[in-house]
Amino acid sequence: MKKLLGTLISLTFFYLLTIPTITHADEVPPHMRLDNIFTVDLGQSENIAGVTDDGTVYITTAGYSQIGAIWSTDNNLLDFKEPFEIVAYTNQGLGMVSDGKQKADGMAFVIRSTLPITDGAYEWFSHSGSSLGVYADEGYGKSKNGIANSIAIEYDLYKNIGAPDAFDQDLTTVGDKGSHIATAFPNDPSTYDDRYVLPILGKSYRVMKHENVLNSVPIQTDKWIKLEVKWQPSEDKDISKGQLSYTIDNNTFIIDSKRFFKQVFGSQNEIQTAYFGFTGSTGPSNTAGQAVVFEQIPSVVNSNVNTTIKKADNSEVVDGETIVAGETLTVEVTPEWVGGNQNWSDIATEINLPAKGVSLVANSTKLNGEDLSDDYWQNGILNLPEGTLPDLGIFEGNGGESATIQFQLKVANNDDTGKKIVSSSFTGSNNISKSESVGFLTENKDIILEITNPKEGDIFVDDGQTELSFDVKWKTNVSNPPLKGKFQIVQDDNVYDISDMDINGSGQGSVNWIKQFKEIGFGKFKAVFSVTDDNVNESVSVNLIKQDRPILKVLRLENEEVAPNSEILVNFEVQDRDSTAGDLWMKLDDGEFSLVDSYSDFNAVGPKLLDTTLNTTGLSNGAHVATYYFVDPDGNQSNESALNFTVSGKLEMVDKPTDFKLTDIALGDPDTKVDMGKIGLSDGRLDKTSWKLSVAYSEPFSTTVEGTQLIAPDGFLYYSKDGVKHNVNTTGTILLEDTTIPDNETLYVDQEDSNGFYIHTNYGMRTGEYNGTLLWSLEMTP
Repeated sequence: MKKLLGTLISLTFFYLLTIPTITHADEVPPHMRLDNIFTVDLGQSENIAGVTDDGTVYITTAGYSQIGAIWSTDNNLLDFKEPFEIVAYTNQGLGMVSDGKQKADGMAFVIRSTLPITDGAYEWFSHSGSSLGVYADEGYGKSKNGIANSIAIEYDLYKNIGAPDAFDQDLTTVGDKGSHIATAFPNDPSTYDDRYVLPILGKSYRVMKHENVLNSVPIQTDKWIKLEVKWQPSEDKDISKGQLSYTIDNNTFIIDSKRFFKQVFGSQNEIQTAYFGFTGSTGPSNTAGQAVVFEQIPSVVNSNVNTTIKKADNSEVVDGETIVAGETLTVEVTPEWVGGNQNWSDIATEINLPAKGVSLVANSTKLNGEDLSDDYWQNGILNLPEGTLPDLGIFEGNGGESATIQFQLKVANNDDTGKKIVSSSFTGSNNISKSESVGFLTENKDIILEITNPKEGDIFVDDGQTELSFDVKWKTNVSNPPLKGKFQIVQDDNVYDISDMDINGSGQGSVNWIKQFKEIGFGKFKAVFSVTDDNVNESVSVNLIKQDRPILKVLRLENEEVAPNSEILVNFEVQDRDSTAGDLWMKLDDGEFSLVDSYSDFNAVGPKLLDTTLNTTGLSNGAHVATYYFVDPDGNQSNESALNFTVSGKLEMVDKPTDFKLTDIALGDPDTKVDMGKIGLSDGRLDKTSWKLSVAYSEPFSTTVEGTQLIAPDGFLYYSKDGVKHNVNTTGTILLEDTTIPDNETLYVDQEDSNGFYIHTNYGMRTGEYNGTLLWSLEMTP
């Protein structure tokens, strides 16, 4: 709904009644929404202006004696340090029957700097009537204050002549029913000329000075009139050196920079921002439904659309250049966000091709380098719905600051001698930008040749092909006898003839060039189709590239059984006849491929022996497959080559017993438990065969008394398990055997609670220091 300020319910009711009488929705130009951009809260209780949800600004609503004003908010100021453009459409007959009656008063587009207001000037609205809400009072001798620090473009529907309201007295020419468009500086006293008339001769009156008067625009109708306001600052950001211009209905006017600097910015450069808006009014006898829609507001989104056209040699087409039929043109259209406080959002795209002289090259359309379906083109118009282009800008949710749409055009023979132009429009919810390319002319040819396959820039990888197709089309006005068409491959100074073909009228042909492909070297070459005789010398070519694909062979391991948590050396051979570098990629089992190594400066001709490493950390015991491929700098990928290996661990003592020493043991004392530390085993073998862990004396415990060695008796050291004693002796005592140890687990000799190793003494032993050595054995048994 429209946001209105008013004191009478009848105002709102009347406005609602006028909305359905808008002529046709399709006549309203595409426009942006205006959420939180303008305000009507300006201290004018009778302000009828408002903004609808779809972004239509109503200044007056075809009621009598109405006033309206709408201004940009503090967050949507114009910044005169930067270039900007405002694009809007005005309509002063909206919601009114086209009965030819006089409309009045009018409205004005106003720019007002943010300088402080002094000397009784007005801030947002001055006077109704012929003042249009922006100028000083029309009365003789009244104050000459209009809206402060401002410039106005007035859309005046009526010529006011004769006292007491003679603002337009000096206008010599006006449009329909006195209508006219002009510029003025509302708060400049020199804008107003008070003319005294002797009372006996009449009444004194005030005349307003108009500049840049335009009387040819039909503002008395219900037509939408385009307004473009542009500002180009100087390099040093001095406003007095910048240029403000505006265009209405293809009529462009440039504002005097120094006067603009003085009247709007007070001849200072410290403050360089300004509000902008519209004011307007209607008369007591004549009215008008006055509305505005916006395409572009720089404080919201400041944008550019650049369109370039390049020829096959990559040179840019200049305006007015003649392009010969048969040429392929590459068009790039780039919408770009260059400023503002919002992303450019919800962008729909329309690109129009010339009606004659060119045709779209199939499957050539790309958006940001990605292919776009030709289904988006219909009758020479590309339509991309909202969401196809990303939002552009620097704020959250943006897809970059610019996007590029690229496509190719084929220039054809045609009878249109005018300029060919590619036009585009990018319509977002908060900004609309349009662009036209340079205009080019076309020249017809008697013979047009085209290579349809291969395409310019195609890359051919030597993959053992047996057939390659060279396809051409032609159109010729040359009569019999038929011309000779020649197919050739050219590389450097070498020419490889394929075959000849008779051509006449319109037709197409194809040859197989696999033989020549095999003969040429790697790198750049051309496919050429030419027609040459006494009167004709015509040819067309495409640039192509021949590349080799790497061949990879991973060599088998000498021992395919590898240890867990280890690093193994993997050798491989790679051959690539046109590259000396590349990347090795690998995946384990059913995993994803990842880059494992990069190589450079190796022989590109014969097989090169290279190596890499494979880490088995974290791999489970069992069979595994490492699959490799090689990618050269051109992006060509080799065959895949697999390495089979088995991860298998060993049976080992992972926690070994420690030395022990006991003191102060008395003969006959209770048995003393010995702390040998943890004794643990692991088994990483795939084939978990039988095993045993045993301990034996390498040297029995003994002491020396008076030169005689005394050996400790049997049972001096024993292992106790669940109350059963196992004496340690010289032949070996089995502690553990034949227990399956799961992978990644450890089995320990039980020394918990009463289980463990003990020293046993008796009274038959001699006192002394006993020393011995134990031999621990872990054996696999049959």
